[in-house]
Amino acid sequence: MKGRKPIPASILELEKGKLYGKQVQRIDNTPKDGKNMKPRCPSHLSKDAKREWKFYAKVLQNYNLFTVANQAILDLLAVNTVQYKECLQKVEQLGLLLESPNGFPVYNPYWSAMNKTEDKIHKCLSELGLSSAGLAKIGSLAAGAISKKTKMEELLD
Repeated sequence: MKGRKPIPASILELEKGKLYGKQVQRIDNTPKDGKNMKPRCPSHLSKDAKREWKFYAKVLQNYNLFTVANQAILDLLAVNTVQYKECLQKVEQLGLLLESPNGFPVYNPYWSAMNKTEDKIHKCLSELGLSSAGLAKIGSLAAGAISKKTKMEELLD
């Protein structure tokens, strides 16, 4: 797809306050989660992955981002977090440098696996809007919307 990455309609509404034309249609056509449509922790995850899944689910709920649409990314995030922690433990146990069969020092293979998993975690977090920049944007937009509401209420009183 060419061009800019589309901005979610709810973010547009927070940024601009009032929407017109196609933007209003986007808000109307945006799928709404039903009350029974909250994702459930998958049974195929390991015990540790389920713990991570529930942790991230609480964080997403806190920011009203916990939806069925985020289920697959949430699963990936939980599995990658567990893998990252396992790699980190191995690096702490064995050290960063190991001795090869030839006697030369080599980097621990868990180190590169840990770095790759870290990149995957960052991608999942940014996709969910949980990166620092994403959270800052959501927070500032929500604060702006609240202040606009209070100003309108003051004018009406």
